[in-house]
Amino acid sequence: MSERSAATFTLRLALTSDWGVATGAGVAGGVDAVVERGEDGRPIIRGTVITGVMREQALNAAHALDGGRRGGPWARLATALFGDATRPRLVAFSDAPVTVAPATAEDGGPRPATHEAIGVSIDKETGTAKDNFLRLFERAGSGSGESDVTLLAEGLDRSPIAWTQGQRDDARLLLALAARLVTAVGSDRSSGDGDCEAALHDGDTELGGTWCADAVRGLRTAGEVRAPAVPEAPRSAPARLREPAAGAPAMTVALPLTIRADAPLVSYDVPYSNEVRSLDFLRGTVLLPWVHSRLRRVLPEDDLVRDAVVTGRLRVDDATPVVDGVRGLPVPLVLSRPKAAGVRQEAVEVWNRLRSAEPQEAHSPLRSGYVFYPGAGAPDGDRAISLGAPALVGRQSTAVSAATGAAIAGRLFMVRAIPAGVVLQAEVRVSADLYDAVGDRLPEVLTGPARLGSRRFSGTYGRAACRVGPPRPLPDPADAALGGAADRLTVWCTSDLLLRSTRLGPVDGIERLLRELGGARLDPDHGARPDDPRYAAGLRYRRVDGWSAADQQPRASRIAIRAGSAISIRPASKVPDAMDALRRHLAGLERDGVGLLREQGYGRVVVGHPLLERETFRARSLQQSDFTARSEEGQER
Repeated sequence: MSERSAATFTLRLALTSDWGVATGAGVAGGVDAVVERGEDGRPIIRGTVITGVMREQALNAAHALDGGRRGGPWARLATALFGDATRPRLVAFSDAPVTVAPATAEDGGPRPATHEAIGVSIDKETGTAKDNFLRLFERAGSGSGESDVTLLAEGLDRSPIAWTQGQRDDARLLLALAARLVTAVGSDRSSGDGDCEAALHDGDTELGGTWCADAVRGLRTAGEVRAPAVPEAPRSAPARLREPAAGAPAMTVALPLTIRADAPLVSYDVPYSNEVRSLDFLRGTVLLPWVHSRLRRVLPEDDLVRDAVVTGRLRVDDATPVVDGVRGLPVPLVLSRPKAAGVRQEAVEVWNRLRSAEPQEAHSPLRSGYVFYPGAGAPDGDRAISLGAPALVGRQSTAVSAATGAAIAGRLFMVRAIPAGVVLQAEVRVSADLYDAVGDRLPEVLTGPARLGSRRFSGTYGRAACRVGPPRPLPDPADAALGGAADRLTVWCTSDLLLRSTRLGPVDGIERLLRELGGARLDPDHGARPDDPRYAAGLRYRRVDGWSAADQQPRASRIAIRAGSAISIRPASKVPDAMDALRRHLAGLERDGVGLLREQGYGRVVVGHPLLERETFRARSLQQSDFTARSEEGQER
């Protein structure tokens, strides 16, 4: 086994009584608390619940192996595996869907997987039942399930974790002992629910009682239990450049990276009180470390690969949703639609205010979602254009203390994530010299399972399957064929854009953007034509926050020009070749990006997109099923 590969075991759970993992939500006029269910409808034990139970029992087993001493070597191994307030975990448990054993109801028919039970609320001060607090809650019947147990091959910051054979064996033993000590899972364990027997399996071998007893006896030398081999959490090393970079090289090759969410994905957004809300796309900030770590893993000694990010040779776009094989782009903020009360429309008429006159009826601006434009050769014309965004799915949880592993009173929070089944796509862009070094390895390196986003080690979130497509050359700006009219061009920001302000403020407004776009001026010129009803631009701003996995603290907040911002421009100069010079400049920006943090997907623009040349068009409104349908065709996109 390679030291850089993760070790995976199977934790098999046998539920021998009624059980349930409550969601914290109920049904109006029905039960007060329903059980968690997976995508297939089966009741499920979340990875976070399994982690808490296994952590508790691993500490108990370690305490016994240490002979009752506090802070002994086996306790240090347990802490290293499950993490604490300062160190991330080194083991992850997946969700465990439970197949409920068939049972017969009183009427002779099959008993459903879940049923309702009655209970009372307990007063914390007296320990007795509260008056008038009768509860109706859902419970699942006895059954069995499995959780994948993984010794992680990388840390939160994507630094590789090298496991020796001795460290793997000692971790396996401690996890096997912890599994043997598990007696109950889920809610109301103290009331007799959730009786459970657990066993760790390494391939086809069950690490049961006999195996554990033999392994513990093998630890003893002269009456003493030997200390285990404790793995160390990785720490990021600063980049080492042999010589200062003279400037970021041009991007020459782009490869599509398709991501299928096998579990909900959390892309960090600004927290809202007790709500962890994901963006509806994966930032390049999430994908770039994953791509780079994969390249470092196969070429660990290559200086070009090591420094690829800091020298600007490797860039990864934001991953946006895919529908019917078409990658969505953020809705331009110059679009509007007629206000329609009541029924949801299957198709809507959309106006492009960069080109259209003032509408006679009331309009609503489009401020969110994605537009899916299949191109000029698409069937059915305008009806092939679609609008929409995947709705986030929510799950309520209780915060857990890193010190005790127990729930923290009064710390209920909601996680909203991109749902499982959604397909997203990004672009990986590389320079010529980097592609020469790694190009033939990219399909192998970037295809396969991945853990992406925030909370990816929880077991509930972050599992995805990635696939890289064929490369395409990026044109030289001098040869690029940009769309648009002969005397004006549209610029559409397809990702958030960060500009350096000379006054330490938020991007200096539109004036700074125009300077970045080659000293252009807005079209139409409202100074000369104040009665022109068309928009010159549609710009909005957003706050961008992040989290540093290396430092375990929030990143500095930034103000960005929001994705979807769009403007119509002309050359500021009247010289004869001004339009040609502007086109070449914009072609370079379309290839390499605008502003700061372009390596992380910021600053992407599209120039002269045919959609923004239309005055009006019709678009189909997408449903959630359009994003989450898991057909064979959708999985292959």
